[in-house]
Amino acid sequence: MKEGQTIEEYRAEKAADKAEYEIASLRRILSLGRGRQQVNTPPSHPWGGRLYFDPSGAARLANIAGFIQGLVLAGEGMTPLVALATCNRDNPRDMALQLAVSLDEKLSYLANYGGEKEVLVEEAEGDLPNQYIRVPQYKITLYDDGTFGGFGILWYRPFTTEQVQAKARKNDEEAYQGKNEDGSEMSSEDQHRRWDAALEQAHKDLKLRKELEDFRSWTPSWVKAKRLAYEVKHEAEGHEGYGPYGCKTCDVGSYELTSSSEYIRYGFSHNGGMVLHGMGTPNYSVRLTSDSGPYWSINS
Repeated sequence: MKEGQTIEEYRAEKAADKAEYEIASLRRILSLGRGRQQVNTPPSHPWGGRLYFDPSGAARLANIAGFIQGLVLAGEGMTPLVALATCNRDNPRDMALQLAVSLDEKLSYLANYGGEKEVLVEEAEGDLPNQYIRVPQYKITLYDDGTFGGFGILWYRPFTTEQVQAKARKNDEEAYQGKNEDGSEMSSEDQHRRWDAALEQAHKDLKLRKELEDFRSWTPSWVKAKRLAYEVKHEAEGHEGYGPYGCKTCDVGSYELTSSSEYIRYGFSHNGGMVLHGMGTPNYSVRLTSDSGPYWSINS
């Protein structure tokens, strides 16, 4: 409570905050039914780039958004939906609000699941620091699980190019080395063919998904050292040159001041589900709670 605030004022403030949050959730859900957005593409839905929907999951989400829209309209005096007969809410619009808040909360939770992790991309030599990039700990895909309002969930974890190649090397080390079993040199054609096959098998083994790839740029330690030396000398001697992209007087070319990049692939980690409770339909899931719903739960 704020200083000087009465209990009635505090309760009224909390109720207003709750109402504002609920309306914001409802608006996010109803926004899915407007425009030409493709909800399976992250920029086209409100929950960020870590959360993906398979075509069936996108269809299920659109179905739920339409159902909630119908409840809103029913609560405004239109003909109630037949499905409401099995539910325990007197006001359809109140139930629409409860469904929207629960769905928004669960999707927001999944969109931020696991936070971020640091991935080592360079073990630097000497006193130079190792180089890391930050990527989502998980990316998540939802699909229609066949139950009313339910989703199946697939969690994917990150793999660096080095990790993918390490898996491929286990499949065919000879192709990586370019040498046959007897030590003779492989032909360039054979090496490329076998190494491509080893990489393809590694992608299958790790269950990588192309659409989940991330791209990150990073600066190698030797480039950082070169840049620092260049900047100190350039400023001290008052050179006129190409700014951060090179200096003829310093004899530093722009190619020495570039960054490196890394593709982060995402492979299958584990699965689960997002189950809708309290709608009078079987969902094959039990929750020990006094809340009769409707609400979604996440299981893994």
